[in-house]
Amino acid sequence: MFMTLKRAVSLSMLCKMNKFIIIIGLIFSIQSHATERHFNPLFSQSHLLPSPYTLSAGQFVYGSQLALGITDFLQISTDFLRDLFQIYNAQLKVNLVDTSLFAWTLSLGFQTFNYQDIDSSNPAIQITSYRPGTVFAFGLGSRVAWFLGGSADLSNQKKSTNVQTSGFVQGHVIESDWSFAYKTKDDEPEYGYAIAVGGSYDLTYKLIGVGLSHHWPSFRIGVHYYINADRSRILPLITGGGTLFF
Repeated sequence: MFMTLKRAVSLSMLCKMNKFIIIIGLIFSIQSHATERHFNPLFSQSHLLPSPYTLSAGQFVYGSQLALGITDFLQISTDFLRDLFQIYNAQLKVNLVDTSLFAWTLSLGFQTFNYQDIDSSNPAIQITSYRPGTVFAFGLGSRVAWFLGGSADLSNQKKSTNVQTSGFVQGHVIESDWSFAYKTKDDEPEYGYAIAVGGSYDLTYKLIGVGLSHHWPSFRIGVHYYINADRSRILPLITGGGTLFF
């Protein structure tokens, strides 16, 4: 009977391993298929939402964010400005679908901060949370793209809403961006210029945010303004400060 039980446990573990291998295989298969499809340059030119695209393997980008491509569909990053405000964070992003009309990515973020670091009048409560999120991008012609996404906040404790809020601290967030290519070089959008606008709503802290970004080839600068935040209402956005390849 012991041998039968042992064999059953072994078969159960083998089935679980096979399911895991199949899931990983599907992700790699999707990516292999996606790399054969057309690239939509506007999907890299969102406002506040992260692009559903990921960096190439070995590519390192620095600006207001630091990001590194682990593979062609997997990257890690940190928001450098949030780090400066003692909101230490990191994000892992995987691109699942990549076409010229539709792209989709999943992400898992991490952040830790103390309310008192935001404002001295806040209680000294240390918060650590994980942030699963997603972004969808839709190509609406060669010069317009719509982005929809958000992230949840899974914290080690219930967050206090009776505190001084900041645009750098996030709870459960939903966001939407629009990107418009208004100028191209030789009518090739991948070398073009774009204006992106976006809005966000933080369900935890009841924060409303709106913003505007301008994209040049390989560079973006913009601001996102949190209308009713108590501190740090303006969130500067700078990407493409530089690129290195390893």
